[in-house]
Order: sequence, then C-alpha cells, then structure tokens
Amino acid sequence: MTELLYLKDSYLKDFEALVIESKERKIVLDRTAFYPQGGGQPSDEGEIHFSRGKAYVFKVYKLEDKVIHEVDKEIDEKERVKGIINWPLRYLYMRYHTALHILSGIMYHSYKALVTSSQIYKDKARLDFDLQDFKREEIYKVEDEVNRIIKEGREVKIKFVAREEVLKDLIRTKVNLIPPNIKEVRIVEIEGFDAQADGGTHVKNTKEVGKVKIHNFINKGKHNKRIEIILEDDRSI
Repeated sequence: MTELLYLKDSYLKDFEALVIESKERKIVLDRTAFYPQGGGQPSDEGEIHFSRGKAYVFKVYKLEDKVIHEVDKEIDEKERVKGIINWPLRYLYMRYHTALHILSGIMYHSYKALVTSSQIYKDKARLDFDLQDFKREEIYKVEDEVNRIIKEGREVKIKFVAREEVLKDLIRTKVNLIPPNIKEVRIVEIEGFDAQADGGTHVKNTKEVGKVKIHNFINKGKHNKRIEIILEDDRSI
C-alpha cells in the first residue's frame, strides 16, 4: 500500500521513496506526494530522479490500494528515487479546488444544492448542482459571496475523523463517494464557514485563491445547473 503524503501536506514539493513495483514504465512507490487523479482533480505531473537520470511523470492514478505513476523511462524495482512535483501546476489545482469548496459551500448553505459532478482543468473549473429554482441573475450574488470569503483570509484546515463521526452535512455530493472500506475520513474545513469530506489538495488560506470570476452558467436540465469559474490572478509561491 502506498503512503499518501499529500493527504497531510499539500505543500510538499519533493520526497524520497522506494520503487516497489515497476512494469512497462508504470511504477509503484512505497510513498508518494503525487496526487492521483480523482474527485474531479487531475493528477499531478512532475519528475522522478533515479540513478540513471530522471523520468517525467505524466499521469498518476489509483489502482486498488496502489498509486500508479506513468513515466517516460524505465525505472528499476527496489531503486531509491526522489519525486519532484510540478509545483506551479499543483498550486493552480490547489487554488481551484479550494475555490470550488467555497462555491459549493455557498450553494449548499444558500440553496441546499448538492454537487452532482465536478472537474478542474488547467484554465477553469466547474461544478454541476442538483438545483431547480435558481435564476441566472443570482450568479452575480454568488460570485460576490465567493470573493468575500476569499478576501477574508480564512484558514483552511485538514483533520481526520472516524467514519461514524462524519455527519451527513459534511457530504456535499448527491451520491456519497466515500468507499465503504474507509474507516477514517479526511475533512477539509474553511474556518468559520464550511467543512466537507474531501481527499484533494488545498491552499492553507482562502486569500491564496485570488479573485474568482464565474465564467459561465449553463442550464443542463430541470435539476442540473453548471457553474464554471476561472481564476483571474496568476500567482504561485
């Protein structure tokens, strides 16, 4: 089983690990800071440095209890390696992910809307909501609320709680996506505003998100509304 370092530290940019499986340029490490695609967040990219040079990591995904890293060079099993995250890309995804949590929190608290689908891209992100009575002109109010929470500089905290302690209110998707075998649930809390069960990477403070603009609103059916956002600030740390 691969230890998932990003669950406790989204800001970890590099790490050392042991290759425990290697086949056809797909490797499994004993520990990793690379985020595997899932929950609407794309996988990290980056490099793995090893004894014969370095390999580019272009895709990461989970397969049962393993994390598969697809690389462009063969790396031997039992080799000690150093993983380096493509930080500008990771940080962009972190900012988008926290922005989506703020948006989903506002939509839940104001309209009782649950998320039916989500996706982060390199140039935008979107949430689909189970939402019926919502007028297009309300989008401007929602955008203002999102940016208000961002400007307030609220801390974003990570904590782990026993599955049985997770309240229904912390599941913001229409379908509970937490696998039944998960005994401890990771909670992402935006201080004084919202808390949600989540496995992705996030910034430490809402101010890091920067200004958000609602780029598009799409009525996809009676109970399905899509909100697309973009980040107007180009930043990295």
